[in-house]
This record gives sequence, C-alpha cells and structure tokens, in this order.
Amino acid sequence: DDAHRQRPGDADVARVDGARVNARWTREFLDHDPREDLRRIRVPVLAVTGTKDVQARPDDLAAVADLVAGPVETHRVPDLTHT
Repeated sequence: DDAHRQRPGDADVARVDGARVNARWTREFLDHDPREDLRRIRVPVLAVTGTKDVQARPDDLAAVADLVAGPVETHRVPDLTHT
C-alpha cells in the first residue's frame, strides 16, 4: 500500500524530497496498529480525511467509526490531500 512505499530504510534519518526526516519514528509510526487504541476511546471523535490522502486512507474512516466506543462523526473531503 501507499504507506509502505513511503517507508524509509533502516537509517535513523532519511531524506524525503530533500528534507531530513526522522526515519526511525516514521517506521515505528507505520508499524503501529491503532485498532486497540481506538477501541479504548469513549469520548466524541471527529475523523476527517481527504479522498486523495495517501497517509490516512479515506477507507479507514469506516474502521474508526466501527472501533471507537464513543460517538464518531466522519467526513471525507473531495480532492483533498494530507498536506
């Protein structure tokens, strides 16, 4: 999937489009499965993503709504990226 194509190598720091990024943090972030965290949420959640987002897949909105125990409002914004 897109997130794994963006995954940095084994170095602690990598360059993405010429900018230095914390590659170690990025790898750990991409490896984290948030489902258990989402199941513990009991407060209202507003989840918004764009239809062109490659970091937070728009289809994940349904999973957020299904997993969160509290009330959830989701919005998918047309033609919006993550930035």
